[in-house]
Amino acid sequence: MTLSTTVAASEATTDLPSLDIVGIALRTNNREGFETIPPHWQRFDQEQVLSQIAHKASDDVYAVYGLFENLEVLQTQGVQDLAYTLVIGAAVTRVGALPAGLQHLRVPAQRYQ
Repeated sequence: MTLSTTVAASEATTDLPSLDIVGIALRTNNREGFETIPPHWQRFDQEQVLSQIAHKASDDVYAVYGLFENLEVLQTQGVQDLAYTLVIGAAVTRVGALPAGLQHLRVPAQRYQ
C-alpha cells in the first residue's frame, strides 16, 4: 500500500488506495448495535474467520462500517435507526471465490483530511 501525505498551512491530507476487505458481515443499527456487535466479534474469534480468508495482505484485522441506509432516514427516524453493515475481516490482495458466510466489501480510494 502506498500512502501520499501532504502538509500545507496546518492542513494534512493523505491519499489512500482502494482496499478490498473480506470477512463476516452484520446488518445492524445504533439502537441494536450494543447487543449485536459484541457477539459478531465473538463469532469472528470463535470461528477463526481470519484463517478462512485467502490472499490476505496481512494479518491485520479491519472493522469496516459501510453500506449505510438512505441518509434521509436521519430526518424522520434519527441516527439510532440508521441501518449499516459492519464487516470484520482482513484486507486481501485479490478477491477470489469466497467460502460460505464470507463477504467482500470495497473501500474506495479516498483523500482524507
